[in-house]
Amino acid sequence: MSKTNDTRRVEEALWKAHAKQGVFGAFEVTIGWFGKEIVDFIAYKTTGEFLCYEIKVSLSDFKSKASLSFHGDFNYYVIPEHLLEVLRDHTAKSFNSLNFKLFDTRLKNSGIG
Repeated sequence: MSKTNDTRRVEEALWKAHAKQGVFGAFEVTIGWFGKEIVDFIAYKTTGEFLCYEIKVSLSDFKSKASLSFHGDFNYYVIPEHLLEVLRDHTAKSFNSLNFKLFDTRLKNSGIG
């Protein structure tokens, strides 16, 4: 299956963000017990930390039942900005009666990184 333009852009951003001394990264790495899982991108810092990233580019991809390969010291979803807006809208509709915001723009780490 070929990758979407969104997936390629997210991968490029991940690669650029980790292209520095003391950080090593790789895409689609087999991980976990008996190699049954694949992490979309993994980075290793020479400080001894592993960072795992799951790339999601659509709402259906985000809601997928596929297992998440979150085995790192730090684990992240990486999404394009348009999906963030879809998730905010979807969340607002789901929690409207509770006056609850899952993606609150006031939170320090809620933006695009």
